[in-house]
Amino acid sequence: MRLQYAMTVSLLASLAGCGDDPPPAPPPKAGAAKPGAPKPGKAPPQFAVRVRIEDRVLDPDEKKAIRHVFKERDFIVDQNNRDPFQSFVLNQGIVGPASEVKPMDVTKKCTRPEQLVATNYSYTDLRLVGIVAQGTQRKVLMMDAGNLGHIIKRGDCVGREKAVVTDIGTGYVTFQVEPDQNNTGVVKPPEERSVQLYPNQMPVMSQPNLDTGAATSTTPDVAPPTSPRPPTVPEKSPNPN
Repeated sequence: MRLQYAMTVSLLASLAGCGDDPPPAPPPKAGAAKPGAPKPGKAPPQFAVRVRIEDRVLDPDEKKAIRHVFKERDFIVDQNNRDPFQSFVLNQGIVGPASEVKPMDVTKKCTRPEQLVATNYSYTDLRLVGIVAQGTQRKVLMMDAGNLGHIIKRGDCVGREKAVVTDIGTGYVTFQVEPDQNNTGVVKPPEERSVQLYPNQMPVMSQPNLDTGAATSTTPDVAPPTSPRPPTVPEKSPNPN
C-alpha cells in the first residue's frame, strides 16, 4: 500500500515539473535577412575618386610648379611676400589696462639689408632730382646733403626713419612712415608724405577741344593800337575891318 502511494506522488511531481518548461522557439523563416545585413538588390555607395589639381594640368612645366618644397626664403616677409594674416598697421593681441597679454610687434617691412638707403640722413633732407622708368618699374634719384646720389625704388626703406617707398609716379615719390606707438593702446595710422619732382612748377591748364573742326586760339584778341589824332586849332574869325 505504501509503495503504491509513493509511486503515485512521484508521478504527480514529474507531471507538475513538465508543465513549467517554456515552449520551444519557432524555427526561422526561410529567406529572412539577418539584422545589420545590407538589403538585397541595393548596391553599396560608390565613393568619388579624388583628383589632384596637378592631374588636370597638361603643361608639364606648369605641373611641376604647382607643388614645391618650402624653403627658408618662403617665410621671409617683404614687399612681395607678406603674411596675409598679419596686419601692417594694427598691433596684434589684446591691449588694455587689465590685460597681461603684450601686443605683438607690427610686421617688419625693412628686413633685408639691400632695402636700406641713406640711413645716415633723414628722408626729409633728401632732394628729388630725377625719375627714370625702366619698363614697368620707376626709380628715383635723390641727393643727400653731401651731394651723394641714391637710387631708390618701390619697397625701399629710406633714411633713419626707414620710410617705405609706396608709390613712384611720373613726377613724385610717396613715403610711408610708421609712427611711434605709445603704451596707451591707441594705434596710430601710418603717415604718408609725397615729394614732388618740380615743386615750383605751375599746374598744367586744360587744353581746348579741337575735335569740333573749328580752329580756336587761346591767345586773346587784342585791338591794334591807334595813332593819336592831331590837336584841332580853332579857326579865327574874319576881321570886320
